[in-house]
Amino acid sequence: MPNWIDRSCALRTMFVLICLTPLASRAEEAPQETGGWVAFNPKPDQFSADSAIDLRVLLNEKQAGDGGFIAAKGSQFVHAKTGEPVRFWAVNGCPGKDTPELKHSARVLAKHGVNLVRIHGGYFDANGNVDPTKIRHAIDIVQACKAEGIYSHFSIYFPIWLEPKPGTPWLDGYKAGQKPFAALYFNSDFQEKYQQWWKALLTTPIDNSGRTLLDEPAVFGAEIINEDSYFFWTFSTGNIPDPQLKILEMQFGERLDRSGDGQVGRCEASARQSRGGASRVSRAVGDGESADAAGQRDRCFSGGEPARFL
Repeated sequence: MPNWIDRSCALRTMFVLICLTPLASRAEEAPQETGGWVAFNPKPDQFSADSAIDLRVLLNEKQAGDGGFIAAKGSQFVHAKTGEPVRFWAVNGCPGKDTPELKHSARVLAKHGVNLVRIHGGYFDANGNVDPTKIRHAIDIVQACKAEGIYSHFSIYFPIWLEPKPGTPWLDGYKAGQKPFAALYFNSDFQEKYQQWWKALLTTPIDNSGRTLLDEPAVFGAEIINEDSYFFWTFSTGNIPDPQLKILEMQFGERLDRSGDGQVGRCEASARQSRGGASRVSRAVGDGESADAAGQRDRCFSGGEPARFL
């Protein structure tokens, strides 16, 4: 491991220990009536130039992106322009409702050795449409962090942030309060809407120059989706409404049919027997489906077979 990386890790660890030491000593002096608890209420940081523990000037770049976009080289991240390796000390952030607050928060993070923030939030309104105000705020976060040598990583979609209203054409079948778990993986209409969010975020001009976040080397990366998959605990027939489940089952059945392994035929025959001759395994969720047929559907499409097939 390069010496500069060892030094970077050591400095950040030292900073954390220094910050915790005063709290430990104060805890020993805490009055008995507080149960040993100490209020953490520090004075506003003035960012004094003679601070012995300000990591901003020791570790972070003058501004993020000075070495070009971040790229991968082997097992390391590097600056694309210089080829110099970089290691990140990251947090979720950056808090602040306006530019002054964002600048202050970014300075605090930089002092603590942070050089990457994960901007975790959606850029859509209650109807799932692009929210320009949220886009502008995201741009402000990137610019405030960039000035303190902090890169930005975007995470723009978590299913619990979205509640499709009844009758939503691109997410049909959801009831009030239901979340669209797994839908982004198979619903092409929803995928199109999702792509609109990314397009708005990455192509909205930063300023009058016409530059966008696509042109900004201070943007580290983009996270496709947070905590959702076919193998996550939220993937179940209870969380996926009938119209959406039919889309998924159709796709799964068609894929099995193309694979030529006979799985569709086995499920088809079993489902036909359970339904007394009715054959529609590709659209297995139907009105009046018997308990036996529903069980066969789950075995063919929602149980062990998908895992075996994948």
